[in-house]
Amino acid sequence: MLCLSISASAYDFSKDGICYKITSESDRTVEVTYLHDSADYNGSYGSGEIDIPSKLIYNGKTYTVVAIGHHAFDGSRGLTSVIIPKSVTEIGSSAFRKCRNLAKVTIPNSVIEIGSSAFETCTSLSEVTLSDNLKTIYDYAFHNCWSISNISIPSSVERIGYGAFMDCSNLSMINVAESNGSYTSEDGVLFTKDKSCVVQYPVARKSQVYLLPETISIIGGGAFRNCKNLTTIHLPNNIYIIEQEAFSYCSGLLNITLPDNIVEIGNAAFRSCGSLSECILPNKLTSISDYLFEDCNSLNKIILPNSLISVGYDSFKNCKSLIKVEFPDSLQKLDNGSFSGCGLITLNLPPSIKEIRYNAFGNCPIEDIFCNWTDPIECSNGAFSSWRYSIAKLYIPIGTTSKYITIDPWRNFFDIIESEQCSSIENNLYNPLEIFDIYNIKGLLVKRSININELYSLPHGIYIVKSEGKTLKIKI
Repeated sequence: MLCLSISASAYDFSKDGICYKITSESDRTVEVTYLHDSADYNGSYGSGEIDIPSKLIYNGKTYTVVAIGHHAFDGSRGLTSVIIPKSVTEIGSSAFRKCRNLAKVTIPNSVIEIGSSAFETCTSLSEVTLSDNLKTIYDYAFHNCWSISNISIPSSVERIGYGAFMDCSNLSMINVAESNGSYTSEDGVLFTKDKSCVVQYPVARKSQVYLLPETISIIGGGAFRNCKNLTTIHLPNNIYIIEQEAFSYCSGLLNITLPDNIVEIGNAAFRSCGSLSECILPNKLTSISDYLFEDCNSLNKIILPNSLISVGYDSFKNCKSLIKVEFPDSLQKLDNGSFSGCGLITLNLPPSIKEIRYNAFGNCPIEDIFCNWTDPIECSNGAFSSWRYSIAKLYIPIGTTSKYITIDPWRNFFDIIESEQCSSIENNLYNPLEIFDIYNIKGLLVKRSININELYSLPHGIYIVKSEGKTLKIKI
């Protein structure tokens, strides 16, 4: 193939169908580069088996090939095999990304760095041997390489980036050289050397149940992503961080218990876990991250911690089986789309909430909303779907109608009802040290509690609440 000299060219010269860019004139070094500035035009660049030379002559000067540059063969459809010379020390970011017919690559011992997404979505790549002097494998380096069944990490590797082997659907075994000082493996699962962090669980492992070592304190980003065979994962008690996408797309996951020591759960950690039906969030958690349970279609029970301050962007989006959520009195913010597309029928919004953003409850079949602010907060006019304004009933504290009908989005509701249930509890009965006796209309004691919010878990009806000489009649 001949590289054409055009104004958009990214190379200095070409030889035998490969384009090169001079990286140092004084050192006489070059890197393999792409045909055009836009990798979108590289589909026909590189064909069949390519043997890249270590040295080549240009304008009477001898140059050494020291790198495969970023996006060098990105999107090449015809490349099936490549031999990289022993002079190369670096494979750049996205160098062979989306080379879908690339089946085999020989990486010499001279290579010390594999860039981010270097071989991402090389779906035919089944055989890869990593350099014995390799130090760094950057993010997504082999992400989505469907045909790789096993990978061996040499002793020299010091850093493996996020998602380096994620979504490799046939990967069943990761082995690490015993002399590696940074990583280790056990039963084919990749860990940091001290086993404080699980880095990658091979997607193709057949086990349905997995028990993590007691030494684990961090679940690495994407560590179990797309592990569809897993139904149950046992987490040790000393885990305190679950990183982003850790369990996302684990469609078979039925059971997971989150230890109370967890203080952080990353974005989309349980996204699209379609079989997960319930989850109790740990008490030390103060925020729910973006997309955390998005598209968890079977999730019908979630218990929010009393420490919770904010719920993130699309956190529970499309959790269609979730028809009820009890919000803690600590909650202050509901971000965009936080519960959009859920099955929520009744909302009881505590007075602690200061912000409800756009589409927070969009496309929810809400019938009743209980607002507990005596001075209502102004929220996004699109916090609820517009068609709910004529259907849902809005219950507000007695004597506050004049305030609610002047503020978005509350003034949009057709049916606004003043109710003793709203804020009377907060203003007249709330004391964290009080004991609440709750009676039914016949005078029979049905519950004794120090948490008045438990009242809302009772069946619909009229109740009498007594506490330290105070009595209140409430309709649920």
